[in-house]
Amino acid sequence: MSFCRVRCKLGALFLSNIVTADGRRLEEFATSKEANGSVNTRYSFPKECPTDNDWKVWHDFWSDNTDTGFTLVNRLGDWQHRTHREWEWFFDESNGYLQRKRDRVVSHYVPTGRSCTRSEQHCHLAWSEDAADITGSPVPVKERDETVIFSATSSGPSLASGPSKPSDFWDFLRSWGGTWMWDVLLGDKEDLRWLIKRMQKGTLIWVTDGSYDRKRAPLISGAGWLVHCKMAKKTLKGYFFEYSKNASSYRAELLGLCALHLLTRALEEFFEITEWQGKMCCDNKSALNQASIKWRRVRPSSSSADILRSLRTSKNNIKAQFVYEHVNSHMNRYKIWRQLTLDQQLNCICNNLAESAVARSIRLGFQAQRQLLPLENIAIVVNGDKMTSHFDEEI
Repeated sequence: MSFCRVRCKLGALFLSNIVTADGRRLEEFATSKEANGSVNTRYSFPKECPTDNDWKVWHDFWSDNTDTGFTLVNRLGDWQHRTHREWEWFFDESNGYLQRKRDRVVSHYVPTGRSCTRSEQHCHLAWSEDAADITGSPVPVKERDETVIFSATSSGPSLASGPSKPSDFWDFLRSWGGTWMWDVLLGDKEDLRWLIKRMQKGTLIWVTDGSYDRKRAPLISGAGWLVHCKMAKKTLKGYFFEYSKNASSYRAELLGLCALHLLTRALEEFFEITEWQGKMCCDNKSALNQASIKWRRVRPSSSSADILRSLRTSKNNIKAQFVYEHVNSHMNRYKIWRQLTLDQQLNCICNNLAESAVARSIRLGFQAQRQLLPLENIAIVVNGDKMTSHFDEEI
């Protein structure tokens, strides 16, 4: 446990995460508590506070299993798969300059002509550009005021690239798995430039509703969702259903909120959108409250814990600042259409979509399915049923 606490504190999964770019020795931040550093990672690790004894166990292990200066007995080889570590500095050997990647900006550093030793070079910032490609290999550097010092001999092999991103947004979204969530897409879904523009202007309303029919479809949770812009007069919408023995109206509402957050995350990643605002509406206060909270941990005993974990992961990765608003349901039963607010009208449309999802499941004949959520890489299945919360009794 001591070893694991320090590993999580550092944000490391593999040895390659805490080794220098050339694969020869441990990074300084990974050798002692005093270094007070960690891996720059695209993953979220649980908070850990290792004790002095934990650090001693960690330090003693690496002292016993490495040579002098925490040098590995066997140097690591070439990268085989994409790493979660986000390297900041790269050396372009063909052009002889450094590259620094921060967010979407790539800065280029050129040699000053000075050097401390035969192998070390001094560089200074020459120019920066947005969304530029990295052409070099990872390399460790030392920063001194406005000067960067590095050694070309310490650069490592080129990073392995992950799977290429699909050119179509909907293909990209479906590559996350859980394609059943996007089976039915309606409205202005072909050219999404209007959606991206309105995301950046903050004029979109994101609405969802759920439907559950205990008599006709007791194992089905139906959800409908839409994204609307009054100024552009355009709407993107869809609906889907989930087959589960834990089906309920609450789960149906959560599924809709889950879909909207996943859609948000995919749009941000595919179109590289940052810092924007929007409004999200739902007629279920309990589900809306769960979606508005930025959870650090989801209790396994929570109802629909699998969806809550998906929401937590999405909220920790999206840049959007949502305002969550409750809207009264079924207001079309009490007022004529033109008397309803826009939010109420959109909620009624979502309600019809959710009911269409349940009706579609009935037409398809209640076929049992093992439906994982998008980006849900692991699930526990007992007797063919996916466990959505605590599974002690089932096992």
